[in-house]
Amino acid sequence: MKKSEYILSINPCIYGMNYHDPGAAIILDGEILFAIEEERLNGIKGSKGIFPELSIKACLDYCGIDKNQISCITIGYNPELWMKRLQLELVDIIDKCQENQEVESRKVMNRIIDSNLVDRYKFYSDYENVKNLIMKKTGIEGSEIRFFDHHMSHIH
Repeated sequence: MKKSEYILSINPCIYGMNYHDPGAAIILDGEILFAIEEERLNGIKGSKGIFPELSIKACLDYCGIDKNQISCITIGYNPELWMKRLQLELVDIIDKCQENQEVESRKVMNRIIDSNLVDRYKFYSDYENVKNLIMKKTGIEGSEIRFFDHHMSHIH
């Protein structure tokens, strides 16, 4: 008989991993035991750019478990898609510079620097960066971390 495993599913809303409506859910054997959005706990509508710390705590408290009982963290976000998005952002910046006839390389570079494109590219080019950020923010180390396409997370 397979051992039951608690899964923590989160919408992190930081570092470009989605943007609004952060929240968390605890799943056991495919059944959602408890789920809550951060705005219900902090009173900030949409809670844009806020990591769901209160939601995670509420889930753990409601289920009567602690962080070391979480075997897997799932996130409705695919870091590989972010890399493609960054490439599209770069093309967009260059296109806008050409439209405005800002072909001077310094102006183009300043727009790229202002967009934090390089930093985001470095961050997302190494899966371990993303994994370490999630472990640090949740305080859960050693759990498996799985990413799914955001739109697939709406299926359940």
